[in-house]
Amino acid sequence: DTHNEYFKVADGQLKLRKALTDGNTYFIRVKATYEDSVLEASFAIIAERLRADYPVGNLTAISESQYLPGDDTEGPDDYILDGQSGTWWHTNWDTTEATNVAKRWVGVSLSEVTAIDGIRYLSRGGNGDVTSYRVEYRTTDDGNWIEITSGTWDRGAVWQFVGFPAVEAKQVRVVGVHTYADSENDAHMSTAEFRVTVPVEEESANKEALEASITEAESLTPADYTEETWAALETVLAEAREIYAEDAIQEAVDE
Repeated sequence: DTHNEYFKVADGQLKLRKALTDGNTYFIRVKATYEDSVLEASFAIIAERLRADYPVGNLTAISESQYLPGDDTEGPDDYILDGQSGTWWHTNWDTTEATNVAKRWVGVSLSEVTAIDGIRYLSRGGNGDVTSYRVEYRTTDDGNWIEITSGTWDRGAVWQFVGFPAVEAKQVRVVGVHTYADSENDAHMSTAEFRVTVPVEEESANKEALEASITEAESLTPADYTEETWAALETVLAEAREIYAEDAIQEAVDE
């Protein structure tokens, strides 16, 4: 009930009434009773807007250092877009160049400037795993890099997602500020897969049918109903007016 204007319980289910704000945390307290038993629970929901992957076919891998010619499992930066978790890009470990953080980055170039709002990143799960990262973008292929966000990751071959407010970008990259290696930390960097996400615009709820139903209900008179049915109608009408006035989702409008 902490944010009950956003939620309601109907048919034994917790349902969303109106759109949530991206990044906000919403607290809910639920109380259920059955005979002599009472169950209470509290939980939090962190809202995230809808996102979709930018088409992989419209991405080109970019990096400052590559192990070339590479082999069947590691080397060129193209491996970050091949859809295979068992292949990975690796900085050139024939040299010590990747001890310079300016060489420890990998990213993608988009086919055109596009609004992006996140990256998905799959670590190799071994030498070169990024433990501290910085995400940067630029609006042209040769412009200055601009930092969006930074953070840390646990080691392991798991997908990581980093979301951020949408920016218009031509290229985006992850810099391995700190990386792991058996021989020496901050000496290598590797990446299995790299994706970019773009915002998905949600259509506004269509309220035409709801408006017509409200107009019809408002034309009714109490004399044609019993006291009980009229009270029920007024309750439903009040809820319909509230939903019509707020930023309700389509499901709430349809109900």
